[in-house]
Amino acid sequence: MEKIIRRRLLAMQLYSWCLYFVVFIIIAFAIQSFGGINLIKLFSLKKGQSLQSIMEPDANVSLAALFLLLFVIIFIFACVSTVRSLRFRNIIAEFLINNNVSRPALEKEFARAEEIAQNYWLSPELTISCVGNKFVILRNKNLVWMYVESVSAGPRYGHIYYLNIVDKNKNNAARISFPGGRVPDELFPHYERICPHIANPTDPEAARLYELSFESRFLSYKYYPYLAQRQGQPDPLSPAMPQSDLSGYQNLAFDDNTGKYDNGIE
Repeated sequence: MEKIIRRRLLAMQLYSWCLYFVVFIIIAFAIQSFGGINLIKLFSLKKGQSLQSIMEPDANVSLAALFLLLFVIIFIFACVSTVRSLRFRNIIAEFLINNNVSRPALEKEFARAEEIAQNYWLSPELTISCVGNKFVILRNKNLVWMYVESVSAGPRYGHIYYLNIVDKNKNNAARISFPGGRVPDELFPHYERICPHIANPTDPEAARLYELSFESRFLSYKYYPYLAQRQGQPDPLSPAMPQSDLSGYQNLAFDDNTGKYDNGIE
């Protein structure tokens, strides 16, 4: 698993740095053409040498400083993005500890996962993504809802779309940005097939219940029956531990007399 993730992340980083390099060349050209300052001479400026010695007669210092600031910001962003992507081993280690999962069990589960989108894997137990230089690994048994968030990028660039994944406590477990700014349409059918307890906006009833009442109605729609089905069974990723997902939950939509779930809306 780690070898595959590392190769994918390194490939994306190589591609990203190629783009950054092109941007740096454009900015350097802009600094020299419009600001009148040679960027190479600027970085090789010796101690005691004045800035005027490397400036053109019609140099625009303010404009050059603006382009140089842009250069520095992009460079810092590129470095931070690279360092963050290399943290995937730490994220995996934390996941194993927090979920009491062994590495062989994780590797076995990843082996049966399907790559349902580029750099995005789904198995009955795991959601794994290294889309956009960001590594994410989640236990599917803790997830209940996923939806697409639209963010305006300005009138010239339209909208950017993010995939948000919500856990059983209504916390945002992940926010993933896909290349091209659009979430692949094929994600939701795969989740419905492999992890039907995770609802999505293609189910209008789930969307309505999510807005109406998260704990008493929405969780009772798919999630509580899913937990009841798993209750008492060994955890596939921790076989020695029985399922305990229902501990601490009070299902307000469960009828003790009939033993059934009331999913209706009054």
